[in-house]
Amino acid sequence: MYCITREDMKFGQYFVPARTKAKVISKPMYHDVGLPGLQLYIAIKLFDIHPNPKAGAGVPLSEVEINNELEGVRMNGSNSKMEGIVVYTHGNQVYMDGGDEFYASATLSKLMVQRIFGEDIPKFVDKAQYTHDCYTLESVIGHLENEFSDWVKGNCDFKILTEEDIENGEGMDGSEPGDSVLSELGLKQFYEKQLEFQKKLEVTGFTYEFKGGLIWE
Repeated sequence: MYCITREDMKFGQYFVPARTKAKVISKPMYHDVGLPGLQLYIAIKLFDIHPNPKAGAGVPLSEVEINNELEGVRMNGSNSKMEGIVVYTHGNQVYMDGGDEFYASATLSKLMVQRIFGEDIPKFVDKAQYTHDCYTLESVIGHLENEFSDWVKGNCDFKILTEEDIENGEGMDGSEPGDSVLSELGLKQFYEKQLEFQKKLEVTGFTYEFKGGLIWE
């Protein structure tokens, strides 16, 4: 299960940007997600930990070099590598992956769902069985995914792959001339809108990687 950090984290000279993906070691029950008193252990990849001097404004994260004493050590003729660190944090510092099987039966209160959709909750969002005014997290995510998919179809810029494009590595394994893929502009449009939909859901303490009805490798 993964989570996403809500805010920047700083540990000495090391910097972890907000919205960094981390692995959850101690999985919380769905009704505890987002609680400030919830104690969590999460593992963050070393690749996502940046020296503060290079994490300033205007420096793309893709260009930040990781070069610090945590990276690796040579012992007994073989290389060992440290892949990440474990961070102790609290429930209100991360968003949990709402699409994980661990939360397949999770429910949200009516108030929570109204924070996403407003007073009029869509009829396709399912009420949970044996509960009073609760809705299934799975159906909330499903409805948002459908909305996002419709938006992608009507708004994102696509390009038609040519044989030359495929030879140059565009598309996925098995792509054929005539297949449609997001253009560079379309990718920008996709990720900007995806973030909007993620933030809609994140008022509940959960997040999700919406696919927009597309196939991703």
